Amino acid sequence: MSNASDFIIENGVLTKYVGPGSDVTVPEGVTAIKDNVFEGNLNLTGIVLPDSVTKIGTGAFYGCANLKNVELPGKLRTIGQAAFTDCKALQHAMIPKSVKTIGAHAFSRCGLVRLEILAEKVKIGPWAFDCYQAPNSIFHVLHQAGVKQYVFAMPA
Repeated sequence: MSNASDFIIENGVLTKYVGPGSDVTVPEGVTAIKDNVFEGNLNLTGIVLPDSVTKIGTGAFYGCANLKNVELPGKLRTIGQAAFTDCKALQHAMIPKSVKTIGAHAFSRCGLVRLEILAEKVKIGPWAFDCYQAPNSIFHVLHQAGVKQYVFAMPA
């Protein structure tokens, strides 16, 4: 459970998180998550972003190794470079239709085994989904045609 005092928000931008972690719900009205806000927070296990969020900054959740659940809002337009890199517990992501840009390495070195890209016209940076997965798991990608192969890399 999140309290308003857990967040420092300036002009609609979440600039700092000072709460205990676990399952976090970002307050309605936040429009952007600043770069590196949650970086390295090992207590973070779930994040719910309100529909008002349109941008997730570079490295916003970098190294949140125990982050399992992410709810991306329906109005999200930009997922920054390395936004979810090293989120090793993250196994599922659904990219909403509204997303226009996914930065390089956005989901690198995470545990994704299922990925849904609902966006039809999206610019995806190199190695955006360079993911580790459990041996013998199957990586499912649901997407419209047009995603270049180099955005995905999975170990053999």
